[in-house]
Amino acid sequence: MTIQKFKLDNGEEFKIDTSSPEFISYENAAKQVGLSKNDDSFFFAKNLEFLRQKIFSPVYDQLKLLNGGLLFINTSIPGGAEEDTYDVLDSTGEAGIISDFSDDIKTVEVSGKQYTNKIKSLADAYIYSVQDMRKDRMLGNVGRSVITNKALAARKAVDQKIEQLLGFGDVKYGITGMFNNPNVPIDAVAATGSGSSTTWQSKTSANILADVEQSINDMIDITRGNEVPTNMLIDATTYHLMKKKALDTTNYSGMSVLKYIEQEYGLTVDWVQQLKNGFVNGTKSGFVLYNNSEEKLEGVLPIRLMPHAPQIKNLATKNILEARCGGTRVFFPYSMSYSYGI
Repeated sequence: MTIQKFKLDNGEEFKIDTSSPEFISYENAAKQVGLSKNDDSFFFAKNLEFLRQKIFSPVYDQLKLLNGGLLFINTSIPGGAEEDTYDVLDSTGEAGIISDFSDDIKTVEVSGKQYTNKIKSLADAYIYSVQDMRKDRMLGNVGRSVITNKALAARKAVDQKIEQLLGFGDVKYGITGMFNNPNVPIDAVAATGSGSSTTWQSKTSANILADVEQSINDMIDITRGNEVPTNMLIDATTYHLMKKKALDTTNYSGMSVLKYIEQEYGLTVDWVQQLKNGFVNGTKSGFVLYNNSEEKLEGVLPIRLMPHAPQIKNLATKNILEARCGGTRVFFPYSMSYSYGI
């Protein structure tokens, strides 16, 4: 290993392993077009090191399942795994009162079924030419790099695909997401008020609140109080509707539906845009209640991001970014519920 220190044009200092395959690949690319080792090839190597640090740093706020703490992400599964098998569990039985020397102590049992989710690779690539290198050299500031901008666009595309797979998976490839697990209870919201509509745009604030309360109570009732939601997810349009819809001042102190639900039920309410028309074959919007615990559900992401070594051909360099994702596994389906038709 050969380490060399250098400073970028913006004043930042980095260390480069000049014996690494990536450095050598970039240096060879420069040599192919007759650039000297002491000039542009080292600029490109510096650009590479800056790029490698930049590409791992973005956190896109709108990708809330991946980055927002709404779902525990498990990265401990080996990258070579082709599928992920897990148990969906339920327990039966209860403790009883006993007397001395009792021989009829009750037992409890744990039952469940095994489910398998596929794990698939996803990837994209960005390509830059020798002319792109020259542009970067002319700009002088790697923060404005043409190559860096291409790399960050490729990184964002990978993250957006991971977010989709965590949400709804991909049926074609055997991946199940957080919002389409077949074992999670799903119900249509009821038509309330004077009309027959179920949509929240046409309902009163009290009607909307009643829909949410009904779903919360259903989860508590069906699990005999063993499951209580901690989070509620809806699409952005509905989120802002709840934020604007005010309850009456007599019973609810004029709070918005959103604030009342957060305050009275202790729910963390957030929006995830995948829920817009996310149910009934893409025709109905809905909301999701769930217990946000890694014991209940988790996203499967064996490889978060892997930049592969540059591939040089003619006057262009291709860089592949790869990830591996297995969607979301739900261990206790009754810790979640789907309600659609809002």
